[in-house]
Amino acid sequence: MGKLPDDVFGFQPQTITIFSGQTVRWTNVSPAFVLPHTVTRTDADGPFPGAGPEFDSGFVPFGQSFTRTFTVPPGLPGATVFNYHCTSHTTPLDLGMRGRIVVVANPTSCTATLTGAQEVPPVATLASGSATFTLNPTLMTLTYSVTTTGIVNPILIAGTASHIHQAPAGVVGPIILPLEGGPTHWSGTTAALTPEQVTALTSEGLYVNVHTVENPGGEIRGQIQCTQ
Repeated sequence: MGKLPDDVFGFQPQTITIFSGQTVRWTNVSPAFVLPHTVTRTDADGPFPGAGPEFDSGFVPFGQSFTRTFTVPPGLPGATVFNYHCTSHTTPLDLGMRGRIVVVANPTSCTATLTGAQEVPPVATLASGSATFTLNPTLMTLTYSVTTTGIVNPILIAGTASHIHQAPAGVVGPIILPLEGGPTHWSGTTAALTPEQVTALTSEGLYVNVHTVENPGGEIRGQIQCTQ
């Protein structure tokens, strides 16, 4: 923060995007004779959901810094915005010394281990599989990778399709998301999940399975478990 190369006062970069829990450091690079800057947020800067309490660094002299950690409050999906300003340089003459921090919720990582025993009814098979998923908290999409192993008869138990279904363990549920790829590996990014589907995802209410010619209802299945 300070007097920038184009001879105006400002924050550089003016807008940054960070993950929840990261810390931002502002350093005053203005010449010592310039009035010290502040990093200040008030409700007048924009009452965005989850923007949290007001904060004020006080005057930050040349060469010194101010740091603050930003988080997305629990229960607030996606992202929130913190607008802020310098109390000394907000007039039109200064072009408005203002900045913005976009705080994005941390990605949610999920895994599943696929076996025939988890299918309903259970399937006796030598096939198995593993899957990883990452939930984009802003777009609410899932990036996925599903891999099967133990294919001893490619004609019968090579995967014909893979889907994400919605249901708890031990229950057959409807398909909500088709996956791209096959016959032994599927990868890509899904369409956006609904809020209800995100809730199901994070509470072990979704599962992934692989279908085959021999078992069109599902050869192997795994309940999706998530951590953040």
